[in-house]
Amino acid sequence: MEFVSSLMEFERDFVKLGMDFMDLTMNLVGLEMDFLGLKMGSEDLEMDFEDLGVDFAGLKINFVDLEMDFGGLRMGFVDGTYLGYSLDCFLDNMNQSIIDYGICGKLGSGGRRYVIWMILENRSIEGRNLE
Repeated sequence: MEFVSSLMEFERDFVKLGMDFMDLTMNLVGLEMDFLGLKMGSEDLEMDFEDLGVDFAGLKINFVDLEMDFGGLRMGFVDGTYLGYSLDCFLDNMNQSIIDYGICGKLGSGGRRYVIWMILENRSIEGRNLE
């Protein structure tokens, strides 16, 4: 009976929860995150970033040991109809070229949805220029 009453004290009403991040400081030096089995349902998720301000003036990120696997990557863009000039510039800066791409569109319950997929390849491999 005592255990049940102590659990009752932990019930909180999160409807009116407010958090102030003005003076928030985070030390992420030893942060390790494992997303191996992560599943997120965002069907009813609504987020308002209208007044969000983020200052990255002193941000330093070390990508020396970064490993990313994009095999099977699919990017979905609602009502996206073009790859665009900005993507071309981004790929030029990353020394990448598109060797294959496709745009698939279908009508769903939410309207038109397009999936843009692409396979990238390094332009320069060991001094050999692929252009």
